[in-house]
Amino acid sequence: LVPSVTSLYSCGPARRALVNRASRRLIGSTATVVSETPSPPTVETAGGDFQGLGASAPVIVPFDLALVGDAEAQLRRVGLQRSCQPSTEAPPMLSKFDDYPIHQTAEPLFHTAASDRFTYDRYWYNAHARDGAFYFGVALCRYPNLGILDCSFSLAFGGRQYAFHASRRAPLEPTETVVGPFALQILEPMGRHRVVIGPNETGIECDLTFTPRTAVIEEGRQTLRNERFVVMDATRLDQFGFWQGTIRYDGRELAVDARDTFGMKDRSWGIRPVGDAYTGGAPMHRFPATHFIWVPIHWDDRCTLAGMFEDEKGNQWHTDQAILPAYASSAAIPGVIDP
Repeated sequence: LVPSVTSLYSCGPARRALVNRASRRLIGSTATVVSETPSPPTVETAGGDFQGLGASAPVIVPFDLALVGDAEAQLRRVGLQRSCQPSTEAPPMLSKFDDYPIHQTAEPLFHTAASDRFTYDRYWYNAHARDGAFYFGVALCRYPNLGILDCSFSLAFGGRQYAFHASRRAPLEPTETVVGPFALQILEPMGRHRVVIGPNETGIECDLTFTPRTAVIEEGRQTLRNERFVVMDATRLDQFGFWQGTIRYDGRELAVDARDTFGMKDRSWGIRPVGDAYTGGAPMHRFPATHFIWVPIHWDDRCTLAGMFEDEKGNQWHTDQAILPAYASSAAIPGVIDP
């Protein structure tokens, strides 16, 4: 009989092989000891994860007792080579930021901490001319548990609204912030951002750069529950700044001048309802109505923010207020958080 052994044979996280003491079975699509007689033991393999035998019917080959515990050597002895190609069913989930010491769990950063379908990670920007001649908004959001990355751009000018929307399957690389002709570029983290929309069938294009005039505000964590589950659990950061660039729409071009175009960067992430509501289960007794006020204001020498959430009875359950010094250039901002 084959002696009791335990041998760990691994070729990446998606492929593990373990010789089990009781069953003599090599777990993980590798090889199986099938002999339980005093005759020379044998190994059965189907070839699926091996190169050298093809994908034909199982093949019985001798199992060398002298090499018990060394699965790699057993395979080499019979001319088998373990394929280390990643499985198409479980692609690698590493991303560029996994090279930085910023992990909060044992998982690659691609994996979310929650499996909630409403998990999101969003950029939202706005801009308005000093004289009120135009307003535009920009958004890009990744919904990791839905596998979607979408974006939008909307311009209000001359009594009309012009809108661009695009969506795609979310890429495996979270830092890839491109949706068709739309690209969001983080030129400097907590600093300048650039939004580019190339030629497309809507006729709306732009090349715009946001430059901050303040440090960043970290709003308090916003958590709302109904009688059964978490409705919203999000964190938001805000930053005031200027916009510079051009917008093309309806065959015309609009110049955006940083001296007269103020705006906001709003980054939020966590859980927040989007798309279809949860289905099934017993009906709930009440709908948690929410009243939200969010008022960012640019002044000549400072910027202010007031925000609050109230329930259906007018009871305030969350509030944020901030007054930030404004700086003439982003280089003068003392840091991510203004001391």
